[in-house]
Amino acid sequence: MNINIKTISIAVITFALTAFSAGDAFADYYKDGMRNYIRKNYDKAREQLLKAVEQGDRGNAYYFLGEIERTRSNFADAEKYYELAVNSKSINKGYLKNAYWNLLALAERMQDYRKVVKISKGMWFKLRDGGARQKIDSIINKFLWTDNEEAVEKYRRGMSLKVSGDTEGALKAFSEASDIDHQFLAPRFEMGMISYKEGKNDKALYHLGAVADKIEFYAEVQLILGEVQYARNNYSVAIAHFNNAHEFGMFDAETEYLIKTKRGTCLFQTGEYAQSMADFTGAMKINKSAIQPYIMIAAIHTKENEYAKAMNILEKANKMQPNNPVILFQMGSIFYKQDDERYMECFDKTFDLIRDHENYSEKYNKMVTLLIAEHYKKQDLARVTEIISFVPEDRQSGDIIRIGALTYFTLKNYEKAIGLFQKVSLGSEDKFTLSIAYARSGRTAKAKEILSPLIGDDRYLQKARKDKTLAPIVREIEASLKEKSGVVK
Repeated sequence: MNINIKTISIAVITFALTAFSAGDAFADYYKDGMRNYIRKNYDKAREQLLKAVEQGDRGNAYYFLGEIERTRSNFADAEKYYELAVNSKSINKGYLKNAYWNLLALAERMQDYRKVVKISKGMWFKLRDGGARQKIDSIINKFLWTDNEEAVEKYRRGMSLKVSGDTEGALKAFSEASDIDHQFLAPRFEMGMISYKEGKNDKALYHLGAVADKIEFYAEVQLILGEVQYARNNYSVAIAHFNNAHEFGMFDAETEYLIKTKRGTCLFQTGEYAQSMADFTGAMKINKSAIQPYIMIAAIHTKENEYAKAMNILEKANKMQPNNPVILFQMGSIFYKQDDERYMECFDKTFDLIRDHENYSEKYNKMVTLLIAEHYKKQDLARVTEIISFVPEDRQSGDIIRIGALTYFTLKNYEKAIGLFQKVSLGSEDKFTLSIAYARSGRTAKAKEILSPLIGDDRYLQKARKDKTLAPIVREIEASLKEKSGVVK
């Protein structure tokens, strides 16, 4: 197979020979190498150019070493030198462009399309060469397409219907095209995109997954699949898609930020903290004003018990957004882990910020329980009822319900206390309190029913005798017991 290698003119080479001063060691080696290159004395040219690159980062010399090896059909060595050339910090722009095109030709010769896409991506970001994008598009289209004319005709019919707004008709035509040729991926792509835009993610995964399996360097599809799997908490699968999107995509800064933050979150959830840290550090460089990287970096430090580092990051974030409940919650969590009483202040502020929301994240459940318990301990009963009334019933734990019952009992709202006591399993102490609540609300029969088994324990018997509402019930129970004892005798 012939390789379409970019070449350079004698005029350009002449410029290269005169670009350095004669006193420079590199210039001497480079000039000697180029003179021999022009004379096609490649052995001598190679020797001189290798000495030139020994002097440091010499991109131009690497480029011509690649040219020599390519001329000799030593394609592996040529590729090595072209790669050194494109990664060099000191190379003529014209040589840089030629080196990229030559790398593309060598990769296509081996039909290594992953490499073609990666080279094109590097070329785009360094040179903004529109040909790089066109090269990727042409390869993707090659993988999407088919030579089956009947399938192509159905596909084109589907595209026409799609443009006219007949989505159902388009889907039918695309499906027929796919049935005719199962390797024809263009209709699968269209069906996947229609499903994705309509929020039908199962179908989107089915069709776009087939495209991604065959064309792993189709970065835009990989990104969509990553987002769908991320939303479903399928973190490991999402990471694989985000990896491909990042490796092969030529995205803007906003999209790169999105990839890094979502992949970083997935890595955090799977315990890959070092990789997650790398992503969020990268995201922070892309968008210095964004809060999420700060929050996640602090979370990683916290997971690794590096509380001082976590707090340092959170304090910076708190200055940027003083009333962010997530930041305050993390700060409170660290204080709590360190037995620092400041956790209450942070948690109270967090609660005040989130209580206006109808639903709050489950991550706040423990915080809310702690607040309720601590405020009850301090007998700040108004705050206890304020917090409990905010928590939806289906999110109220047994501890919250019990404290709520005790709180309403102390506030003499006995009916409310009884209602809450009835929702949880009670120990003897709570049963005794419940018996008092029944007695004080006039429901002596229920009080007697609960109190009777308890007064066998002298502690509760003495406490009941001292309570003015329970004392008569105790006497009634004791009288009944004596009467039964007499009958037995």
